[in-house]
Amino acid sequence: MIKKLKYYILSYSIIFLIGAFIGEGVLRYKGIQPLGSDQPAIKVSPGDRYFKTDSVLGYHHLAGKFEVTLKETYQFTTTHNEAGLRITAPLEAEKDSLPQIWIMGCSFTHGWSVNDDETYPWLVQKELPAYNVVNFGMNGLGTIHALLQLERALKTGNLPKKVVLAYAGFHKERNTFSNARRRAVARWNFLGSLTQPYARIENDELVIKKADKVEYRSWWLAEQSSLISFIQAKVDGIKDKKIDQTAITDQLLLKIKTLTDQHNIELIIANIWMDGETEIANFCKKNQITFTNIAVDLSKYGRTNMPYDGHPSAKTHQMYANELTDFLKKAL
Repeated sequence: MIKKLKYYILSYSIIFLIGAFIGEGVLRYKGIQPLGSDQPAIKVSPGDRYFKTDSVLGYHHLAGKFEVTLKETYQFTTTHNEAGLRITAPLEAEKDSLPQIWIMGCSFTHGWSVNDDETYPWLVQKELPAYNVVNFGMNGLGTIHALLQLERALKTGNLPKKVVLAYAGFHKERNTFSNARRRAVARWNFLGSLTQPYARIENDELVIKKADKVEYRSWWLAEQSSLISFIQAKVDGIKDKKIDQTAITDQLLLKIKTLTDQHNIELIIANIWMDGETEIANFCKKNQITFTNIAVDLSKYGRTNMPYDGHPSAKTHQMYANELTDFLKKAL
């Protein structure tokens, strides 16, 4: 009986190992790699830091001018003013007395991987010299950050004419700080300590949770095995589906709308991501929010800075700017 049991254990162990070996090979053949533990190939000069801790947003850009190098080859320059916001005109430009247009968004709006004068907020500013265009965009932000930024900025009493929220469907996982999102951004901590606020719906009320540390605990061998990494990602996906990201994002957008209405500011939601355009357009129509679509097909050659970075290229920023400028000129 014991010999038979040992035989079955050995047999099934061999079958399991063969299956795991085949699975590992198939996944690697399909381009699915183990969860990397190494940090992205990004060099920031000076200081090797790009972010600082922020009690409200979790983190913020450091003020100053930085040269960023990606994969030891591709370079671009970013300049943040004293408030940590990316400039939309030379620092010596006199814009403070002009009526303001606030553009809020993520790294697409900030302009990661392009120079200051190539970002679409800079290009919009160039076309609208009678206004002060303020770029609130920052790497990794979602709708929750736009709400928190807006609440803080409005307390200064400085009210803009328009608030443009550059929206993308992938902001949903940022708003809930999903497991998938943790997995994607944990390796960026080397540019500055990152924390992330997130939202939940509790007792039918939207609740903003205090910033949580950006970290991801990988399974044993997930950093060496594509199969284990793949399985953990699938388990993460199952957990993430238990949280209604769409409902939470909708509530965040409605809070932003309420806030702008209270201050008699027109909110414009500009869709910047092709997937989900119909969904956000319908949401805006239902809730009487001004909407425009400026999304660009990033799959076409030259629309991103690949192979160095997957963010929009200078060419794409010009396309964003053309669409948004035309819309704003009519709206103004």
